[in-house]
Amino acid sequence: FVGQGFIGGAPDGTTTTLGREGSDYSAAVVANILDAESMSVWKDVDGVMNADPKAFPDAVQIAELNYLDTIELAYSGAQIIHPKTIKPLQNKNIPHSGRNCGDGRPFGGKRKPSTLIRGMSAPVDAPTLILKKDQVLLTIRSRDFSFVLEEKFATIFSLLQRFRIKANLIHNSAVNLSLCVDNSWHIDEAIEALREAGFDVMKAENMELLTVRGYTDELWRRYARGPQVFVRQARQST
Repeated sequence: FVGQGFIGGAPDGTTTTLGREGSDYSAAVVANILDAESMSVWKDVDGVMNADPKAFPDAVQIAELNYLDTIELAYSGAQIIHPKTIKPLQNKNIPHSGRNCGDGRPFGGKRKPSTLIRGMSAPVDAPTLILKKDQVLLTIRSRDFSFVLEEKFATIFSLLQRFRIKANLIHNSAVNLSLCVDNSWHIDEAIEALREAGFDVMKAENMELLTVRGYTDELWRRYARGPQVFVRQARQST
């Protein structure tokens, strides 16, 4: 059976698209409905890389990923997988295989290596680097210097939701809340609404957000230091 992906319907029946890599999401939903044994997605790359080879020439392929790590990579901005693709597969433990369209196997040639995504996987032995460009850094502060506490978080994030602005990184101090967000036509409208709600807002454009999972001391020195770094956060591995 052959069916189209990427195109879907809104609740009122209006035809709409599913966004970047929406055909992957379509395939995952169909795989779930059919209780498929596996799902294969054919692209112009050899599976999932630990970084975008256009930005990081020493990028290497990842042989295996589990569902959780894949969702984290997609949420951080990895371009190879639609963020919603994994959930329908995880619900029924359906493995996902990413293959290259140049693979010779369908024509009797040798199959290239691919990336297998499943419930359990071998540990990823290379750090993963995900670069998101065209970011905006918003710094929000109460005019009365009062603490940025939970009730003000609710006001700020409800306004961002109204303008469909997603925070990719959140960093707060006593009186400041810094948000790294995707650039959007609605940024200035959101800033004006925040100011009307009693906040001072500063905006820095042309920013980049780099997420490094499994970072090393060498990567920390290379990317997390220097005057060009406005905000940095570190957890045990990210």
